[in-house]
Amino acid sequence: MKICLVGLGSVSAGYGFLDEHAPYCHVGGILKTEHELSQVVEPSEENFQKAAAKWKFKACKRVSFEEAEADCFAIATPSGTHFLLAQEILLRKKCSLLVIEKPPAESIEDARALVRLAAEKGVEIRVSYTNGWSPELADCVKLVRNGELGKIVQVVGYGGGPVISHACHVTSMLFAFVSERLDQFVISSGLERKGEGLEPFLRSLWAVYSRGEDECRISQIGAKGPYGSNYVEVFGSEGWLRVGARVKATGFARGKEMVFERSKPESPFAALYNPLSEEKSFFANWFRVFELGMAACGGGRVKAFC
Repeated sequence: MKICLVGLGSVSAGYGFLDEHAPYCHVGGILKTEHELSQVVEPSEENFQKAAAKWKFKACKRVSFEEAEADCFAIATPSGTHFLLAQEILLRKKCSLLVIEKPPAESIEDARALVRLAAEKGVEIRVSYTNGWSPELADCVKLVRNGELGKIVQVVGYGGGPVISHACHVTSMLFAFVSERLDQFVISSGLERKGEGLEPFLRSLWAVYSRGEDECRISQIGAKGPYGSNYVEVFGSEGWLRVGARVKATGFARGKEMVFERSKPESPFAALYNPLSEEKSFFANWFRVFELGMAACGGGRVKAFC
């Protein structure tokens, strides 16, 4: 698959290195897959040359948006540009996959418009809630869905910050464990407003997901927990597990310590670009994560800090 990255940004310059096992940025993640980063749409020749030197680009070319052609387009530009660029790509380009750095839009109405347009064009959208797409988290989700923890009654996440540009990483991990079987929610939240039209900071979030008599309570604490931040704990009738961005997966179920196969974390950015057809519903959670964040913000149009 040929990939065109729209915007190199500051993350690829400051995050990760080529010799790392799991570089934490789009460029590094793509280069850890079998796919080809064939084109970059970047207005600054200087930024492109710096990235090319750091990441040792081989066949990657700097092109204009009009010239860009690829099987997959990825948007890594400032947040206020995401919706219009995604719309232009869906209308004017032929591709099968569109990756958008979070947040995908500044309103839930714009996000819904992207969903409708992508469905018309036959394009899959994935939004880069990177902690939520980690391969280690996917392993844990499979264990939960296979019933290893019994009936899930509570999921707790630790990590806050701006609701739709930072706290969303933890929200996406929470969603990964509950969205398959729970489809209604009641939400309350504790927020700190930073300015008119700007996204608030998450201090706490509570939600109850239910389907019939099945009920699961989730909560997100906008602070560090005993093991740091950006991790979740899942509690079921037969055991518990803990997993996160910087927390090694561990758990206890049915009287035994759980065994996790991965010896070390893999890049969530690499997983973001891999086919993973069996995990399609896992990636499809992005809309509900964004919907929950926007509901916590009170709806309307919200300008992200990132």
